[in-house]
Amino acid sequence: AIAAFGLAFAFWAYIALSSGLFHGGFLLWDDIVVADLHDRLKSAGFMDVYAQFAEEDLRIRFRPLVLLHYLAMAKIYGLNYPALLWHNIVIASLACTFLFLAARNSGATTIASALFVAVTCLGNQAVFAMRISLGETPGMLMIGVSAFALTKGRRMLAVVFFLLAALTKESFVLLAPALLWADMLILGEKRIGTYAYTHRSFVVGMSVSALAVLAVIILHVGTHAIGYAGVDRETLRSEERRVGKE
Repeated sequence: AIAAFGLAFAFWAYIALSSGLFHGGFLLWDDIVVADLHDRLKSAGFMDVYAQFAEEDLRIRFRPLVLLHYLAMAKIYGLNYPALLWHNIVIASLACTFLFLAARNSGATTIASALFVAVTCLGNQAVFAMRISLGETPGMLMIGVSAFALTKGRRMLAVVFFLLAALTKESFVLLAPALLWADMLILGEKRIGTYAYTHRSFVVGMSVSALAVLAVIILHVGTHAIGYAGVDRETLRSEERRVGKE
């Protein structure tokens, strides 16, 4: 585990250092949220700022846990960008470590486990280790811990960390079927009905967690408040409504 973390940390640190990322700064779209929270903390307490920020964010998103993470970063590191980036690299390295250990525990070889981590974390998605204000960063750690707990037979612990991931970044809720399927493969169970009955507590826990998050998004937040296909007329209208309420 220590060797896996060391290799992951060395890799991400090399990428950040060699690319000159430490000489960069806050990105306007996402990273600026830390600067915003740092400014708010000057005139209000930690929980007061969190309550206000969570209320504002709930108009367009449902990610209460990552907001707490952002606020803790602003409180601890302030506007120290290198420290924030190192913090991110540590979390990304831990995420890679847990994913590697999960693969090893499921019976994969060391090389296959390393390839699993590479396929999961490299490519366009590698940005989760390089950007300080992405929900994917702590979310990947939660999913990694969930997968690791699953391979150790700690299914209810896996449910807890899956839910934490979904409360960090909404899209992680879509991994519920994948985790259930992975557990079936690890156990060698070929019949869905048999598996669902034998491990009904885990199946129910995953299902209820996923449905609860989806219910909040659909019934309260809505599905048209924000999108990732670019800025359209509805996006601008949503932002106008948000600003109008402030």
